[in-house]
Amino acid sequence: MIKENYIFFDIDAKNKEEALDFISSKAFEYGITDDKEGLLGDFLKREEEYSTGLQDEFAIPHAKSTHAKEVAIFFVKCKNELDWETLDDSKVKYLFALIVPHLPFSSPFILTNVCVKFYANFYLFVLNYTQRWKSPIRGGISMTLKDIAKEAGVSISTVSRIING
Repeated sequence: MIKENYIFFDIDAKNKEEALDFISSKAFEYGITDDKEGLLGDFLKREEEYSTGLQDEFAIPHAKSTHAKEVAIFFVKCKNELDWETLDDSKVKYLFALIVPHLPFSSPFILTNVCVKFYANFYLFVLNYTQRWKSPIRGGISMTLKDIAKEAGVSISTVSRIING
């Protein structure tokens, strides 16, 4: 689902559309989609239905798309803060983008289950870890990278790369 080459730092997107275009282009480059424009359209359609902005500069754009060949998760750290409707009215700098194939027989809960397993665990644990790590004291970190990786179901190196940028 998430691979080392699906992690991107300091992309120079000026707005939400450019960030989603970057993700769609990379998905095409890596063979995750056979139609970059179709996938981009699915991301934008999802954003029109309801914003995927969360809080603390995070958004979770996702698309259940007939143009997707496989499930993939991208992490993108933007160079600029992007206007994005969020729960706390913050701008967005960090994206976890989820791409899921839309299959005629697939359950509507597939996307939800993937989101819950990955986003809920990974977002909360990484956010908790980074907020504590950025504190002046740098003490009292209750979770190790190994704990975070285990809870999120990803490798330690993936967690480390995301946290350290």
